[in-house]
Amino acid sequence: MGGRIMTEPPAGRSPEHRPEPRSSRRRAALPMVTLALGLLLAGCSGSSSDPDAPPAEPTPAGSSSAAAAPADAKEAPVDACALLTDAEVTAVLGRHEGGRPGEGSCVWENPESYHSVTVEIGEPGTAATGRLPTPDPAFGEPEPGPDGIRFVRGNGAEFVVDDRYCHLVVVTSVTDDRDRPTLIRLVGAVRDRL
Repeated sequence: MGGRIMTEPPAGRSPEHRPEPRSSRRRAALPMVTLALGLLLAGCSGSSSDPDAPPAEPTPAGSSSAAAAPADAKEAPVDACALLTDAEVTAVLGRHEGGRPGEGSCVWENPESYHSVTVEIGEPGTAATGRLPTPDPAFGEPEPGPDGIRFVRGNGAEFVVDDRYCHLVVVTSVTDDRDRPTLIRLVGAVRDRL
């Protein structure tokens, strides 16, 4: 066999029979694997036989489905722009063009001075213990403030309302701590209204 090239097919095989390359066999198996995965996922989806029924909500461990809250009991998103009045923001910024809402946030800005106020309200459970989460050392060392407020880099204040992590930023002075009394006052207003 050393240098000999085989010209005859092995015994029992016709000359037309050639083994399929592996890539062809894999391509042929791909639709079957895809179909099997699709059926598996469909079986695991937990959907009901009623196509108009709402999707099932997972039940927390240790509770029965009868005791679980209905799916439509989820809290509506917070309108962060409604947490500060126009007068409160104007007292800080002067002229502004109203709040620009975001997902759980609102930003007011003076277009001439670029001074701004930003309110961010976390989802329920973002401060599940009613306490601020451990600060990220990458953002510098925070300083404790009054009433559970934590002052952070960038003229910000972190605070908790119920089980929500909240963040408020007032930028009118970037060289010192002059905005802190304003932060404390606006945090109080947000807490009263949330």
